[in-house]
Amino acid sequence: MAKAMQHLDNAAWAHSTLILFGQVRAQMESGNIRGDLASKAALQVIKMCDRVISRSLALYDAEAAAAIAQAEADGVREVT
Repeated sequence: MAKAMQHLDNAAWAHSTLILFGQVRAQMESGNIRGDLASKAALQVIKMCDRVISRSLALYDAEAAAAIAQAEADGVREVT
């Protein structure tokens, strides 16, 4: 059961990261950025956010699946 909990903890961290970088990306796209230099910087931040979001989503999916598999292997009937 401890392994399943570790996978759930990792999934929670990945989810938090996903939400955080999604919010940062949304702020960069909000239209509040003015000027060429700032716009270029915003585009770079958006690209970085996209990479982190993609990795976080993949990690979340993998850890959630691993938690379910581990819980089933441990004989847990329901994961809530």
